Amino acid sequence: MEHLKQILQDYVGQVPWFFGSIIVALIGGAFTFWKAIQDLPRVRLLVSRLNQKSIPKAGSEKYSVFVANLDHDAQGEYKRRILKNLRKFKGFEVRSLDRSFTLEVGNLEASEAQGHDKMRGYLQEAGGSIVIWGSIDKIEKRYVFSLYLTTAHPEHNQSRDYPPLSGELMLLHKDVWNDLLNVLTLLVLTRSAEFSAKQGQYVADLLPDFIAKVRRLLGPHSDSNSQSSTWNTEGKVRSQFALADALLTLGQQSGESQPLTEAIDLYREVLNEWTREKVPLDWATTQNNLGTALRSLGERESGTERLKDAVKAYEAALEERTQEKVPLDWATTQNNLGNALRSLGERESGTERLEAAVKAYEAALKERTQEKVPLAWAATQYNLGIALVRLGERESGTERLESAVNAYEAALKERTQEKVPLSWAMTQNNLGSALRRLGERESGTERLEQAEKMYLGALKLFETARAEYYIENTKANLEDVRRLIDERRSQDNS
Repeated sequence: MEHLKQILQDYVGQVPWFFGSIIVALIGGAFTFWKAIQDLPRVRLLVSRLNQKSIPKAGSEKYSVFVANLDHDAQGEYKRRILKNLRKFKGFEVRSLDRSFTLEVGNLEASEAQGHDKMRGYLQEAGGSIVIWGSIDKIEKRYVFSLYLTTAHPEHNQSRDYPPLSGELMLLHKDVWNDLLNVLTLLVLTRSAEFSAKQGQYVADLLPDFIAKVRRLLGPHSDSNSQSSTWNTEGKVRSQFALADALLTLGQQSGESQPLTEAIDLYREVLNEWTREKVPLDWATTQNNLGTALRSLGERESGTERLKDAVKAYEAALEERTQEKVPLDWATTQNNLGNALRSLGERESGTERLEAAVKAYEAALKERTQEKVPLAWAATQYNLGIALVRLGERESGTERLESAVNAYEAALKERTQEKVPLSWAMTQNNLGSALRRLGERESGTERLEQAEKMYLGALKLFETARAEYYIENTKANLEDVRRLIDERRSQDNS
């Protein structure tokens, strides 16, 4: 209102005296009857827009929930109470959004869709996660409200008329909390799926923000008397599983061990809820991922305890992930079991574990075919190549090393730089190592020069991606092969 007065006063000061007097008289009449005038639909809309606050920006450390103005809440009393209740939950940020949308009752379905679109626009401008909007009525001493939850993903939107709720404090109905937390869980799972879809790409730089948000969402976040302190168990477990997956990927790509340790603890916590009796396939999936976290950490430690635990986890997963029931999942776990056996075999003098690893990879390839799952097929070819190199290093001949080169070259048919740049570079690096081993057993420098070329290609991509963990390893390989080339050339010239 004050803003509108100032606009009119500034305007009057700019017109001639006679017309100014007329305008002043009209303004005076308008202010006298302002209460009646401001209730006119178009005037009310104009005043509302003039007084609207700018859209606030969401913070980056938590998921953010915005609460828009509610229909039939002219003074904003009920909105303030909703904000107060939501703010008892410390796992997400709560912000007020000074915008509203009025539904057309005669065309409700189309109007709801329009409302979601409008709110999604505000949400995108704010950079938020969810916006709550709708209407609320007080009938005698009971509150009746229809709320809508809009997200950036239309498939996650929620709409519901909630049962009447009594009480002057207007605690949110438990179904509102459940719906809100369910939508937040869906946002977590959607983002997790986006990272999974980037398999073979370097995402370690994108994961910390996601991990921090999910940690805060799941952590101790509400006062003990708040209705928000109770999570939907399934939603919480699925979010824990998604967090563990993100930590696993971060640990693998960054070279840091702490994320892997945390992932192991989370997978074990998930297994307390996802038991074999209740959800056998979810239990098996968690055992599989636990095995991968244990193996990744075990490969960085001097002992073999973690690696042996990884083998046990994979073997447990295979009790439910059978070839008959879930052939591709069975093949995935066979591939992973091969990885754990290979890592154990690398630390033993014999070849029994390495031979078992090769058999596991060959079993996986029965289902992981190039036609059905090209990238998974390529991943197993890559892993097979590693096992064959390790066996070749312990033999005097070159047959295993030649087979390893063939496996890596097969993998590169699908692991292209365009599709999966990080996986392409890792395969280039390992192909270089196989060629270097062959070159060490042959005269001349042809194989060694091929290895140098592979390392250079891999290093260029790792440096572009700023993948420090891989850069250091590849530089060391490049230095070794160049030293060998120089020694061989010196011998040839002498």
